[in-house]
Amino acid sequence: MHQLEFFGKNFPGKSCGVRVNPGVGSGAFAKISTGGRSSSFGIWHEKMEEVKKIAEMYHLNITKLHFHIGSENSPEGWVTSAEFGFPILEKFPTITHFDMGGGHKMAIMPFEKQADLQAIGNALALKFQDFYEKTGRKIHLEMEPGKYLTINSYSMITEIQDIVDTHDLSLSLQALTPTLSQGEREKIAEEE
Repeated sequence: MHQLEFFGKNFPGKSCGVRVNPGVGSGAFAKISTGGRSSSFGIWHEKMEEVKKIAEMYHLNITKLHFHIGSENSPEGWVTSAEFGFPILEKFPTITHFDMGGGHKMAIMPFEKQADLQAIGNALALKFQDFYEKTGRKIHLEMEPGKYLTINSYSMITEIQDIVDTHDLSLSLQALTPTLSQGEREKIAEEE
């Protein structure tokens, strides 16, 4: 909250966006969740009235809402995330852009399921259309593809410095193979 107040004091009357923690997180494991009580990303969703007071005090024009709950793969998960944002959009009529973050899943192992971007887009389009019909406001959706665009486009060249035996798991080169391109993983699998 202090960053918004700092911005307001130094740039009164200007436009800005706010990153909000919607109170829920998602992801394959807690360390990649960017929402919920365990995350320090964003202003807690229950503090939006304080955000509004600071914006009014410094005549700030809040034009962007930014949040995401973590690495979400399903259309239903994206819709749930959007539904956390729409009440905030309603409270701030100056918001024109909604950045829902990203973390689109790219399958890097044969057993993983890749995000279906078309299905996600179609599901979100319906919700944004509903919001438009309810409020008369068209909101620009932004998404951050994250590793989806790059995960299979590079190789990681590294050197093993040590092999650690934890009695349950020995960390070795195989722990690094998911960062390799699909072709490189297939070549390593053939050699094994």
